[in-house]
Amino acid sequence: MPPDSKGLADDFSEDFNKTPKSVSPLKPRSPRVLGPIGMKDAYTGDEIESNQVLVGTILSIAKDTHVDTSIKEEFNDIKDENCSDFSGKGTLGSCKSEAFESTAKEEFDENLSGKRKSIKRVVKTEHLDSLVNIEKSDPWLESLDLKTKHVARIMPGRIMVVKCFPSSSMSLIAAGNKFGNNAFWNVDSRDDGIYLYHPHSGPISGILIQQYSMSKIYSSCYDGFIRLMDAEKEIFDLVISCDDTVYSLSQQPNNSANLYFGEGHGGLNVWDIRTGKSSNNWMRHEDRINTINFNSQNPNSMATCSTDGIACIWGLRSMNSRKPKTLRIVSHNRAGHSAYFSPSGSSLATTKYLLSY
Repeated sequence: MPPDSKGLADDFSEDFNKTPKSVSPLKPRSPRVLGPIGMKDAYTGDEIESNQVLVGTILSIAKDTHVDTSIKEEFNDIKDENCSDFSGKGTLGSCKSEAFESTAKEEFDENLSGKRKSIKRVVKTEHLDSLVNIEKSDPWLESLDLKTKHVARIMPGRIMVVKCFPSSSMSLIAAGNKFGNNAFWNVDSRDDGIYLYHPHSGPISGILIQQYSMSKIYSSCYDGFIRLMDAEKEIFDLVISCDDTVYSLSQQPNNSANLYFGEGHGGLNVWDIRTGKSSNNWMRHEDRINTINFNSQNPNSMATCSTDGIACIWGLRSMNSRKPKTLRIVSHNRAGHSAYFSPSGSSLATTKYLLSY
């Protein structure tokens, strides 16, 4: 969810049984800590023993995923040998189709109190491969509905970002709110399965789960800090400290050596984790970058979406030039909030939100 999106009100309360009971009251905002923070020190739950439960859960997922990844890589090696003549998809060389907008209006009860607001959701999709057809409406999406029994409050305040651990063995969710809290929710837990931490002093702008080491989770914050939660070391380590606000965080597929983050008004920073230094820093938008996303089929293609209303597709090989040319531009008449490639890499979906009262 983009940073400025509105969700449940801060004073929202539920009385149905599905809502977990262990969310602690909000503590006073803490000052910026220039250094590592132990997970036990950052834990704000009622029972400190629960911290060890989460550590064990994350390490178990990381172990299972490492085994699954090894098997998958071995299978891919065999597949590549048998399919050496296969031509990859996901390139941007055949961009012929025009963009379209799909707009839907719905009545949404922001506080679940009976008072409704009209929300206009606009999704614009850029077709990047003329071999794939586009449908302008999806009955399945239009039929989606939110019921109170499917809502659970896992942390105080507004949730800014949500990520799911890419695991088939367990449903584990990571989220960050506007107060600097990181929450983890084990949906499959027999108990409430909620673990709440406070490693940041401002709104969480990004969460990044390491692809090949799920025991390591990065989180960025408006305070300009990027921390690495290492479940093995049980610590929130400070890896990046910026003078400007960090609005977005991402990483190339199959490349854990660099972090990409949106900084200040339109800045895009590439951080080399091995050297602990910035390898590149560009100004690519006129306002803050809310989303950075990579094409999974072509990792050298990157999409950015900004509050300036522009979403761009870039070729990383040409980013170092003085005036890099975008491969594609999607324009909105209001602030852009997100841009994501489809799994096939042939389409790009961008979003904006218009609230009408």
